Amino acid sequence: MEATPAIEPGARFCRPGCLAAFVNSGMVRPEEVHSVWVNDFLDPKRLLEAGAASYLKLDSLRTPMGSGVIAVSSGHAADSLVTRLGGRILTWPDVVRLSDQAHTPVVGTTREAAGPQRVS
Repeated sequence: MEATPAIEPGARFCRPGCLAAFVNSGMVRPEEVHSVWVNDFLDPKRLLEAGAASYLKLDSLRTPMGSGVIAVSSGHAADSLVTRLGGRILTWPDVVRLSDQAHTPVVGTTREAAGPQRVS
């Protein structure tokens, strides 16, 4: 499963947490980012606008860079997974903030680049 930014043809990231770290890295200015997309953990071929997706932070999930963050298409799917696996539900801004805490330097992202924001 990969999260793919629309900023560089062919750019791929292993998980949303890694994508957020790249967004925060300063390699691309926020105003240069047209959109940010992630794959649905439950349907990996399905792309979701980063801001519209729901995210789960699962300490028990081993991800390549250790973020433990996955994306799903709906709040219902997130609630169901949290009930079964534990963890906590996040929004895209939460994922970016978590990356901010784990990686420097931080530039951030614009809300517009992530698409419509899901309401918690």
